[in-house]
Amino acid sequence: MKAVVLNLALFVSMLFVAGASGAAAQSSDQNFPTPVTASEVRGTIRARDIGDSRLTTHFYAFDGEQGDVFINVQSRNFDGDIDVFTASELRPLTKIVVYSDAGTTETGRVIYLRKGEHLLLRVEGRSPDDNAAVYSIKFAGSFVALDPRTKDDNEAPRVQTGDSDGIRLNAVGAVTREPLRRVDPVAKRPADHAAADTAPRQIAKDTPKVSAKETEQTAKGAEAAKPAAENSAEAKPAKIKRPKPPVVTVTEPPAADPLASIILTIQLKNGRTVEKPMSEVLKFSTDKGVMTIITKDGSIARYLITDVLKVTIQ
Repeated sequence: MKAVVLNLALFVSMLFVAGASGAAAQSSDQNFPTPVTASEVRGTIRARDIGDSRLTTHFYAFDGEQGDVFINVQSRNFDGDIDVFTASELRPLTKIVVYSDAGTTETGRVIYLRKGEHLLLRVEGRSPDDNAAVYSIKFAGSFVALDPRTKDDNEAPRVQTGDSDGIRLNAVGAVTREPLRRVDPVAKRPADHAAADTAPRQIAKDTPKVSAKETEQTAKGAEAAKPAAENSAEAKPAKIKRPKPPVVTVTEPPAADPLASIILTIQLKNGRTVEKPMSEVLKFSTDKGVMTIITKDGSIARYLITDVLKVTIQ
């Protein structure tokens, strides 16, 4: 019996190590989720610096047909939430709260779909210590994997950064300096600059010497040709410069946020009503009988579940 338990623990540890080494880059942008092209996704969340309490968020997209969608979650050293929404309305379907315990944590959920839906999976959490958090999510039932060819279409745009100036900030705002690289000034100088430096010397060396008598004859010839050039200039009509037409730039109006029309309404038992647009809500969750709303401006509102009469999102 002990041998079976040891072999099972070894198999689970090897599974997570393989998932950490072979996992693709996860998307942290809700508008560009990572397509789920297989029945299992694996991810790794790196540990943050000391004093940095931010959470890491990964987004995935998949489809589901009518019926039950089975979701199995295995995690190690992970504290956070796993949520499933409808991609069109962001309607929450289920929430899985995961706490880091000794060893591997495993849990699951079943979602019933009345019709085919395009779903959004959000993994949000962090590592409680200096070791990375690892999770593995398996799908079954009426789950439908996306076409791998749609992966490039939904990929978020990448911004290429230039050369660093040697100064950068870590996650908590502390200044860290990169090691300075020794550069040879001769090798760094471009070839065109070096050619420009040597060009005047070469021209001065190859230019033939002109005597004073030849210079005087050249000046007399230029003075004799000057009146003829003036007469020819007077004979030609002056060109009329037409003003250039003004340049008109057309700016397109900014795209409307689809979440601006969706309102989160909380009706309390004392008759008070709280309304917030979903475009301003960063996180909406309940934990141990307390409802917490965090907006993008940093404000945090908490309400007891016993004081809440009704919560609607429409």
